[in-house]
Amino acid sequence: MTVDPVLLIVIPLAAAFLVPLTSLFSKAIARWIPLLGLLGMALVIGLDYGDLYDGAVTSTTGGFDPPWGISIVMTPFGGLLATGMIGVALYVLLSGVGGRDGKNGVVYSTMVMMATTGGVGMVITGDLFNMFVFLEITSIAGVVLAAMPRDNDRKGLNWRGAAVYAVVGGVASFLVLAGIGLLYGATSTLNIAQMASRVGDMDAFVAGTAFLLMLIGFGIEAELFPLNGWAVEVYRGSRWGTSSIFSTVIGKAGLFALLRMSFIVIGPAIKGDFVMDILLWGGAATYLFGEAAAFTSRDMYRMLGYSSIGVFGLLTASFSIGTGDGVRAGVLLIIGHMLAKPLLFSMMAHAGRRYSGDVPLKALRGMIRSSPAGALMMTVGILALIGMPPSPTFWGKYFLFSGAGSSEQWVLVGILVVGTVIEAGYLGRLIFNIFDVRKDTRENGLPLARGIMGAVAVFMIFLIGVMPGPLHDIIELVIRELLQPLTYIRWGVI
Repeated sequence: MTVDPVLLIVIPLAAAFLVPLTSLFSKAIARWIPLLGLLGMALVIGLDYGDLYDGAVTSTTGGFDPPWGISIVMTPFGGLLATGMIGVALYVLLSGVGGRDGKNGVVYSTMVMMATTGGVGMVITGDLFNMFVFLEITSIAGVVLAAMPRDNDRKGLNWRGAAVYAVVGGVASFLVLAGIGLLYGATSTLNIAQMASRVGDMDAFVAGTAFLLMLIGFGIEAELFPLNGWAVEVYRGSRWGTSSIFSTVIGKAGLFALLRMSFIVIGPAIKGDFVMDILLWGGAATYLFGEAAAFTSRDMYRMLGYSSIGVFGLLTASFSIGTGDGVRAGVLLIIGHMLAKPLLFSMMAHAGRRYSGDVPLKALRGMIRSSPAGALMMTVGILALIGMPPSPTFWGKYFLFSGAGSSEQWVLVGILVVGTVIEAGYLGRLIFNIFDVRKDTRENGLPLARGIMGAVAVFMIFLIGVMPGPLHDIIELVIRELLQPLTYIRWGVI
């Protein structure tokens, strides 16, 4: 049974609209609307999942064929990312952030739904201007989320991150729009598949200029070096749920858009390996920067924020190797990060909830005694992020080293080794503090909802790590989608 994928946009928009209206007469009912909306989105993905094995699930709005109508093209890659985004939003809201244990619950849950709308829309749209519209939605929702402080924050850390992101987000939107204008002028269409089919007529200078504009614009959203100075301020001052949304929804949507345009449209228009080389070494630099900065951090929000920046660099480098193993690595690393990072943010926030500003590493000291369940779940998340088996990240790094080695990218292999050692070093400090029982600690029980969602994340980490096989066919389709532009063109031309 195939369900129109446009419902993945309609449902969260409707939920975001209904939440503030319903809250006027019943906050209890309003609290359930986003959850029901996300479950509805998960149902749509589930019903369409089987069709992804045959390619993309497509539809058009208004009954008009492109370029007059806007096309929705849910490819295997977009479907995987949309599934992860929905899962993270469910994790955040079901864990109680913005609900029973968070201030401004109505506004918070509404903005989570808007960010999810924008992120999912960016990965399933087949129209470039429509992608820009969804980018704007994620940016606006991101600013509001970043401006909402943690419940115990009395230092106003949130305002700096929100202000900086509002400025750089506006710059990103302007640059992306300028790049879209250049591509539209060169191809006379905004449909991505049609645009890709006309790259043979595109001037290399125009394509290069559009790439530069989109690299900076989408690179800001994807937290790539040196465009990511804003990101750590957002992570430092935001709620753990907001940090989770930025690292797994907003950032991943920006990375997807950059990869889509680079692999499908701009890369083929610029002969040679110029585009992939820029992404590869830009990603490698981001990875080293993020890991080194995380190693020197003493505030855990900053540490995990820089860690997310490093992961974005690792993902960019993985895909940009341009081989099957590189794409396999990128997909598995995305899955591992989307499972582990919200788990770490939530458990870290629980351990450090008594701190009004920065949360030092000592907040974890003795956590194995004060909150054994939270300590064990956080340890699993840390090991999964490093890449210890069994975890999706282990398989991702295995394929990454394999892809880099087979492509004779020995400098990249060296960077990966150094980055992994640094990552193990600073994340190992977290584990050391968790199991440091020299100091007496008082009971710090984990809230039931957060514990249940953490257990679900741990279960999924082990399940996918032990049995990654069911993802094999989908990942192979993602490889075709990215490395063979004609595949996407056939899927997207309706």
